[in-house]
Amino acid sequence: MIHGLLLAAGESKRLGQAKQLLQIQDKSLLEWAALALLQTCDEVSVVLGAERKGCLSIVKNLQHEYENLHLIISSDYGEGMGSTLSEGLRKIGNHQHVLVHLVDMPYINGFHLKYLINHFQKNTSLALVSNYEGQNAPPVIIPQQLLSMFYDWRGEMGLGAFWKQHPDLVDRLELGVPYQDIDTIEDWEKIKEQF
Repeated sequence: MIHGLLLAAGESKRLGQAKQLLQIQDKSLLEWAALALLQTCDEVSVVLGAERKGCLSIVKNLQHEYENLHLIISSDYGEGMGSTLSEGLRKIGNHQHVLVHLVDMPYINGFHLKYLINHFQKNTSLALVSNYEGQNAPPVIIPQQLLSMFYDWRGEMGLGAFWKQHPDLVDRLELGVPYQDIDTIEDWEKIKEQF
């Protein structure tokens, strides 16, 4: 069983506006990411923090259609992604594998996530990291037996620290696309051109 965890709690300080609420083809980035996970995972939890009001209405609307969509409100979102990651994983518990996805990667769709899941199921003892033409990044699948390693993470500690510190616990899968996320207005303009 795979539980999708969507990290959507950030303050988007460098962008200057809530990236969760940015729109592509009449869908927010929050919707794009949540729907990709809902297409491929048995259960999905969304971690919210900043811009809670706008994000909450989006999640509540999706919950009318998807009973397997759950909400986690982060109390520590201001500390950084490491804090929201550990908070989300602790809430989910260690009874299933977890696919961690980020809200600012709209070009990653259900096809990519299913590809990751199929590969992971061949060896569920290793974490599976997406590789983008040589660069490691999320989405990442963390096997249930490794989840407790993240429970004490705090601050801005991203997932990259894990695969750098524990290369023996990690497998990598090339997704065949260039890595992109949305941190600046320039990033956002570049992403919009692709849709």
